[in-house]
Amino acid sequence: VHSQSELKEVREYAESKGIKLYHRKAFSGDTELLKSEIDMVHMLSEDFGITDPITIGWKPMSEEDFAETSANHQQIWFNELVLRSRQITEANLSSDNVLATNSADGIAAHEMGHIISGKIRNGKSGLDIYKETVYNVSGKRVTDDEAVALLIENVSIYSGLLTVKSNGTVAYHEIIPEMVSVNYTNPNNYSKEFVRLLKEACEL
Repeated sequence: VHSQSELKEVREYAESKGIKLYHRKAFSGDTELLKSEIDMVHMLSEDFGITDPITIGWKPMSEEDFAETSANHQQIWFNELVLRSRQITEANLSSDNVLATNSADGIAAHEMGHIISGKIRNGKSGLDIYKETVYNVSGKRVTDDEAVALLIENVSIYSGLLTVKSNGTVAYHEIIPEMVSVNYTNPNNYSKEFVRLLKEACEL
């Protein structure tokens, strides 16, 4: 467990990037890994012009969860185990191959994708943006089902996850986070075009 002075240094590092650390719980992870996650959140905040304050914290979670974003899109919580060791976290990401990236930094990018999705101004969904991406890159028009199949095959199983909101609406809420995580860890032509269109949807 890090000393108060060590944690103070990380807190000041986060504050210099415009990010608040929620640190009521002792931190027993890798401070350099935590700083790397802070850097990713900061970079995406800058890239998408997000001025709302963002808080980063850590807490116990189930083994299957790497992180989560609060409903108000202002807090990112990491599974405290994720921040213990970059090597072990990335080995775990590689072993199940469910998420789009095997980089620990992709976890922060993914959660920022959830925050960014709340900034869309033109009503487009992640599926709409992905279908437009496929057309712009390959010239092929695809149906919703074809787009989801392409996402599962070429991005990740998780990107094709269908989730139900508390109000009963059903949507693919993981497309934007997964495409953002790809673009900011291992970009390709599809992820670059997707992020360009995403920025348009956020009226940037």
